[in-house]
Amino acid sequence: MNVMNRKKHPLAIAISAALSGLIISTSALAQSAKSEAEALEEVVVTGTHIKGLDLEGALPAVQINRDDIKASGAKSVVDLLSNLSVTGGGTGTFSTSNAGTQSGDTPVGASAVSLRGLGTSSTLTLINGRRAAVSSFAKGSESFVDVNSIPLAAIERVEILPSGASATYGADAVAGVINYIMREDYEGTELTVDYGNSSASSDEGEYNVNFLWGKNTENTNTTVIIDYYERNAMAYNDRQRLIDADPWGSSRSPFVDAWFVGNYGNQGTDEDCPMVNGTSFGPECRDLPNAYLNVFDDFESLSSMVSFNADFENFTWFNELMYSTTESTGRSTPSTWRLNVATDNPGLQNDTDLIASVLDSNRGDLDADNYAGFTDDLINGLGTPGGIDDAIFEMDNYGDGFMRINGRFPDAREFEVESETYRLVTGLKGEAQGWSWETALTYGHNENKQRASQGYYVREMIQNGLLGTLCSDGTILQGSGGRIVDIGDGDTIELDNEPPLSPGGQYIDTSVTCENSGNGDTLWYDPFNGQQTAGNDIFKTEAKRSGESNMLSWDLTVSNPELFEMPAGFAAAAFGLEYRKEDIEDTPAGITVANDQTNDPVWNFAGTSADYDRQSFSAFFEVMTPLAENLELTFAGRYDEYDDFGSDFNPMVRLRYQPSDSLILRANWSTSFRAPSLSQAGQGTRLTSATFVCDSLSSDLMNPVAGATNANFCDGLGTAVDDIDGQSETLNTEELGSNQLKAEEAETFGFGLLYKFNEDISVTADWWRIEYDDLVSSFTSDVEQSWIENAIRQGDYTLGSNLSDLDSGTAGVLIDDSTGEIIDSHFQLYNTGFQNVEGVDLTYTQYIDTDNYGTFTLLFDASYLTEYEELVCETCDVDQLAGEFSYARWKANGGIRWSKGGWRAGLFANYVHSYNEDGADDRFGGPTETELAEIGKDVNNLSPVSSWTVWDLNIGYEFEGGSYFSINVDNLFDREAPTTYSTYDGVDFYNHNVNGRFISAGYTHVF
Repeated sequence: MNVMNRKKHPLAIAISAALSGLIISTSALAQSAKSEAEALEEVVVTGTHIKGLDLEGALPAVQINRDDIKASGAKSVVDLLSNLSVTGGGTGTFSTSNAGTQSGDTPVGASAVSLRGLGTSSTLTLINGRRAAVSSFAKGSESFVDVNSIPLAAIERVEILPSGASATYGADAVAGVINYIMREDYEGTELTVDYGNSSASSDEGEYNVNFLWGKNTENTNTTVIIDYYERNAMAYNDRQRLIDADPWGSSRSPFVDAWFVGNYGNQGTDEDCPMVNGTSFGPECRDLPNAYLNVFDDFESLSSMVSFNADFENFTWFNELMYSTTESTGRSTPSTWRLNVATDNPGLQNDTDLIASVLDSNRGDLDADNYAGFTDDLINGLGTPGGIDDAIFEMDNYGDGFMRINGRFPDAREFEVESETYRLVTGLKGEAQGWSWETALTYGHNENKQRASQGYYVREMIQNGLLGTLCSDGTILQGSGGRIVDIGDGDTIELDNEPPLSPGGQYIDTSVTCENSGNGDTLWYDPFNGQQTAGNDIFKTEAKRSGESNMLSWDLTVSNPELFEMPAGFAAAAFGLEYRKEDIEDTPAGITVANDQTNDPVWNFAGTSADYDRQSFSAFFEVMTPLAENLELTFAGRYDEYDDFGSDFNPMVRLRYQPSDSLILRANWSTSFRAPSLSQAGQGTRLTSATFVCDSLSSDLMNPVAGATNANFCDGLGTAVDDIDGQSETLNTEELGSNQLKAEEAETFGFGLLYKFNEDISVTADWWRIEYDDLVSSFTSDVEQSWIENAIRQGDYTLGSNLSDLDSGTAGVLIDDSTGEIIDSHFQLYNTGFQNVEGVDLTYTQYIDTDNYGTFTLLFDASYLTEYEELVCETCDVDQLAGEFSYARWKANGGIRWSKGGWRAGLFANYVHSYNEDGADDRFGGPTETELAEIGKDVNNLSPVSSWTVWDLNIGYEFEGGSYFSINVDNLFDREAPTTYSTYDGVDFYNHNVNGRFISAGYTHVF
């Protein structure tokens, strides 16, 4: 099938050695490679369908074998691969340290790997050369294969082809292919136990136990692997630098901020407030959001794999069954809010200090209609019988029975996620009349379940609970005879928006209650006194979400290494067919789905949904022709027909020229494509947020007569909003999928050489370039800005005054028909923009044999990013990202490995070059210019993020019989990650980590 065989010899091992600090073959393997190369079994390498084809030096492939995995000390696939130079660049590769609980975040408990920084959906993941089912929970709208479902203990080796490969493998192989080859044909029993933890005072313990058993009979082999892994969470509180990284904080509501409508008021604090800021309304309590977060969350997995192979006279029947279940918990900061509360709320009446503060602050700030009722006697009499009632009466008269409060819920948002993945492959393979053939059926399934354990509040419940209109029998006291009474023109209480409530519009009749209306008890939400009042849990929801993803495929490949003879040798060829059916269903709880009244029925959260299926059929070929004794040409092509967006054909041309025994030159050209993911094509409504910037709009958008001016767009009045000139209020917008998306297209170029100085020393150098067009837009502020501008320019917008005037799930822009203000936007995914990425890969490998001191292997590999050019929308500027924040130009690994007898050791360095801060571009949503100025930093003159070098050490001993003991120390010298001012974390988690020194020890017993 999608592989080829070739014999392993020193040069091949040198190529596979071009990895990171994980690399490489042990010295024992190196020795056997040099002395017994002809006796070794053939090794399957990703990159061709032609079985038996010798591709030595033709591909810049990377391979990590079982010995490398053992020496790495890695406990998961993403740990194993994240430091490779080919997986670096930008925010592509992600792990649970990048996860969050919002709909656009990395799913909790999931990890994925990206090549060349182009994103996980542009990197094809294979298991034993065949596709795997994608996660049913997408990363935003980006589908990916969750590599946490692949047990590391079951992997024999990992083969990486960091180059476009759609001509060989089809869709998604734009940046390349990662192929996980699983263990099989094992005989015996072994048990491995491993424990690791950081040297910090906190507990980030990792526990791993796996069991391997295999049995051979005369014509069968059965291999069974069971793997259990558990990891404790690391909280931001466990690393003080992460708390200190956000000294600005945000409004904290357990210690309520309150003021009357009309810009008069007070913001209260209490004795437990961690930070008090002075404001025009008095002291304000501020909170530290990072204190609620985890760097990575609790994680637990149980995985198993069974392979069964049976050899018959003319063919082999092969089978593999994999199952994995994971559990994890994710956290985000508590939601903030700005709402109206009735003045007869029991929580307010029980807090005399807060009442006094509110009365006193408002008394000093009243306008010309100075309200004389807020007297010293009223305030001083709060502690006397009837004093609170008198104060509430005066507050009712002034504020029409309500006031506005600002703040934050008391509990962090927390989700529990359970994931199940299973995979079944059954097939036949054999040889007949010089042809090798293989066919198989593959079924993959992923299922996720998500449940909120705390911190998610139902908007309607909270708003009615604050106003005293929610009754225990389910009645809402509104309308005729209710508590909310219309008294004329003016702003009104709107439960579907943040409150524009003012005197003269509506008032709350505090004499009307659930009790005296015969509707049971009033279900109050108490926002005061730390929001800890018994009964507040009824306002929360579990916001459940479930997802399923399925993939069913059939493939057939035939190949012949000696198809016909040419003057310089035999031509080789492969032909194949593939059919695939995929579907995904992501179903949120009904209460979380955006509707015509509100985008976020659960406060600051809306469920993500997707429902889509597709079928595809593919035919492919590959032909290698020897043009001369030392020159080979390979031509391949693949036709893919999809039942939704159409068809695509992708060719590939590869040249291999060997002018001498020591030098191989190679070149390749190909096209690739990425089909719109199931999540993008079938995405329902996903809540996100954006602002519209008005101060630099082009003149063709202006029409004062129609109210289309920069002032009108942003606030309807031409005044500042939220103290930000020329910018709209934050819009809770919708992001919608589209079944009209086209395929993304890419063109890949490559040229390189492999030079062998002698049997022990070799180097490689490869230049590569990927030109990637028609990218499906990812939601960013720039893309949203362009979307709204185009809608206004084309007159494709809706006029109205309520959110319900733009139906939920319908793409468009909503403009207030009386003020011209942009009040809502529903963004739909579309093809736009491009990426041009270019770089150079370098490797060096040297073997040194000594008589008395053992065998040494020197290893080095590096990638240099010469260009990363990106355009995300038609009206956006082209970004040059190479060397900018998170896109380091250099990423390198190097070190030495030693072995003698049963002893083995390695010392490796992982290097990430310095790069510029995000600065004024603010692509990563970091501290604002004003915030940075407060700590003496100029946003336009920030120093680059420092380079970072981390040393890893591993020592092991193999006992007679194969049992093995090892100790691994990551970040041997406990080097701190560089500080950045481009995120509120103070750390770039895509390139660095705050784990510190991490020590693990493991023992494998072979029975």
